[in-house]
Amino acid sequence: MAAPDDAKLDLIAGLQQLPMRHRWLRWAVLAASLAFSAASTYYFRIQVQQEARSRFETVAIGVANDVQSRIRAYGDVLYALRGLFDSSNEVTRDEFHQFAQALSLGERYPGVTNISFTFRVPHARKLQFERAVRAEKSLLVKGLPEFAIKPPGERPEYMVLTFLEPMGKNVVAWGLDLNADPLRRSAVDRARDSGQISASSAVTLLRDGNASVASTLLRLAVYRGGGAPGSLEERQRLYSGMVAAV
Repeated sequence: MAAPDDAKLDLIAGLQQLPMRHRWLRWAVLAASLAFSAASTYYFRIQVQQEARSRFETVAIGVANDVQSRIRAYGDVLYALRGLFDSSNEVTRDEFHQFAQALSLGERYPGVTNISFTFRVPHARKLQFERAVRAEKSLLVKGLPEFAIKPPGERPEYMVLTFLEPMGKNVVAWGLDLNADPLRRSAVDRARDSGQISASSAVTLLRDGNASVASTLLRLAVYRGGGAPGSLEERQRLYSGMVAAV
C-alpha cells in the first residue's frame, strides 16, 4: 500500500496529466485542499483556545474561592477583636497581647502579619492620652521609645495606632495618627460610617529600618455600647476606635 504522501504525489501527478480542458480540476482540488487545511487549522486553534480557557477558568475559580475563604477567616478575626472591646470598658495592652496570642495568628491565619487597635483621641485629650500611654507598666513597652502621637502637629481629632501585635518590626508605626494622611483618613472614615469590614488594597505599611511594604488591610470600627449602631449619626457619635488586620 502506498504511503499517504506518495498517494498525494500520485494524485498531483495524475492531475498534471489531465487534458487542458480538464485542467480546472487541478485548481478545484488544490483550492479544496487549501480550504480543508485552513479549516482544520482553525478548528484545532479553537479547540486549543477552549481547553486553555477552561483550564484558566477552573484555576481562577479555585483562586477566587480561596481568596473569599481567607477574607471570611480574617473577617472572623476582626469581629473577634471587636468583641474583645465590646466586652470590656477598658482593654489593656497585656489583654490585647494575650488575645492575639490565643488567636495563634501564625498557625491559624498565616496570611495575617499583624493586628492592631487604633484609638480615637479628640484634640482636647491629646496630652492626657500621651501621658497615659507613657505611664503604662506593661513589659511589652519596656525599652521602647517614648510614646508620642506622630507626625507632630495640631489636628481636630487623632486616630492613634496604639496596640500592635506583634510589635517587633512594627514599632515604627506605634503612635501613628491615621488622620494625618488624607488617604488613610478617608479609608478609616469609610469603615466608621459603614459599621462593616472595609478593605484597602496596596496600603503602604511602615516597618522598622525605614522599610515599607504594600499590603491589603481590613478594618472594622468599634463603638461605645458594642456592636454597630443602626444609624450613620449614631455610628459617628459612638465611634471609639478601629481594629485592623493586615
